[in-house]
Parts: sequence; C-alpha cells; structure tokens
Amino acid sequence: MLVVLRDVGVDILDKLVRPYQKGFKDIILDVIVRTEDQLRCLMDISPVRFKEMQQSHPFIWGQDVLAGLEISDHYLKLRAIQEIKNLRLRLHRIYVYI
Repeated sequence: MLVVLRDVGVDILDKLVRPYQKGFKDIILDVIVRTEDQLRCLMDISPVRFKEMQQSHPFIWGQDVLAGLEISDHYLKLRAIQEIKNLRLRLHRIYVYI
C-alpha cells in the first residue's frame, strides 16, 4: 500500500499507527508512507517495485501520483544487473556448500 501525503511528520505518523495496526491484524500490509518529493527520490533505488505499482496498482482516492512519475529504463537496467549478480553470488555459495 502506498500512502502519499503532503507532509510525513511524526504527528501524521502517530495518527496512522492505529489504522495500520488494525489493518495488519486483518491482512498483511506492506505500507510505504512518503511525500511526493520523497517518492521521486526513491525511483532510482526501487525502480522495479514502483514500475510494478505504476502498472497494476488499484487507485483508491486522491491524486494518482504514480501515473505522473517517470521511471528511467537506466535504473531498471541497473537493478536487473544487480539482481543477476546477486543470483550468481548465491549460486556460487550454494555450489561450494553442496
């Protein structure tokens, strides 16, 4: 679940604690709480995650900030390379231990 707010101060987060705790009892929620500016800064860190959210997220209320975000193919490629390298490391580790 992505929650985009104008401000993400402690006072705002305190107000979200109870609804989140109730939600976690009913279903497992992976909640991201950010401002739109903070969200833009995350595009290069988690491009695959945000691309998936952009393509398949159910939009509930407010302004659809994901629709206007541009996720660079460059960052998607870097992330894919990183995943492949991580998989190679794991395979090498498994091979050595077997």
